[in-house]
Amino acid sequence: MDTHETMVVFRTFKHNFARKENKGGYVNRPHRGTVVALFPCDEEQGVCASYEHIGQHGSADYGAVIELTHPATPDEMKTLGDELESLGYRLEPRRRAPCASYRRKWLAMGNR
Repeated sequence: MDTHETMVVFRTFKHNFARKENKGGYVNRPHRGTVVALFPCDEEQGVCASYEHIGQHGSADYGAVIELTHPATPDEMKTLGDELESLGYRLEPRRRAPCASYRRKWLAMGNR
């Protein structure tokens, strides 16, 4: 069981996105209403860890996801939050990522 709180930003996609073909085949794009959990303290060069029901753990461009989403409502984030907690996370939900100096202090306190 995780003993540290993990800072998380829940967001909900605003629009449907079509499937897009790339060199390796098709990439599925999220549908409107899909909730994503972003972990801003895992951010490095604009990319942070993320989690969704489908696909589960992955990486995400924090800025791009913020542009394509709106803050999740408590009802929207409940199911995904419950799923993450069942995996052992102790969540500290936030509306947005903190500034870099606050993030350093947060991590220095032993949190993630």
